[in-house]
Amino acid sequence: MKTLLLAMTFFSNFVFANPVNPQGEFLRSCYEDDTDFLASVLNIKNSDWTFTHTGYEDESCSKPYIIYEEKFAATIDGVNLDLQATQASYTTLTDTVTEALNMIAYCGFHDWKTGEKKIVTDLICDDYAPPRTGETRFTLLQISEEGAQLSLGKESHGHNGTSVDRRHTELDPNYYIKN
Repeated sequence: MKTLLLAMTFFSNFVFANPVNPQGEFLRSCYEDDTDFLASVLNIKNSDWTFTHTGYEDESCSKPYIIYEEKFAATIDGVNLDLQATQASYTTLTDTVTEALNMIAYCGFHDWKTGEKKIVTDLICDDYAPPRTGETRFTLLQISEEGAQLSLGKESHGHNGTSVDRRHTELDPNYYIKN
């Protein structure tokens, strides 16, 4: 009996101390986020997490106009996920958007080119501040048993993910599906 108890304790400590880390590509198809229509891809390779959000002009997500990408170094501890920012970028996909961003000097740039990635880490872009290098988001992670669905935390009152004490406490009901 004592051996069984020790084995069970070892097994439960091992499972919770060494959670299965997701790997591969996860998709979130066409959805509305505030007033934007987006499709998102989360690519996970070891601790490198890349979120690629494509903005669309229409609700059917058929006319892409911009790509916003964020790269992080991820640390997983049970259900806690810490994402340390390494890079953020925009890529314009139409000449109209390129011209508009140049006119307002978006992120301080006057030289946007269609199809060319601009690194915007540590910059201010109009009323949006992309993550700063090394800035950490403190969130949650839930993976379905079969590994086909991945859910992340979302902001709620008093829990915006800016510190360990303000770690997200609720999961976003909109999840990513393994590709």
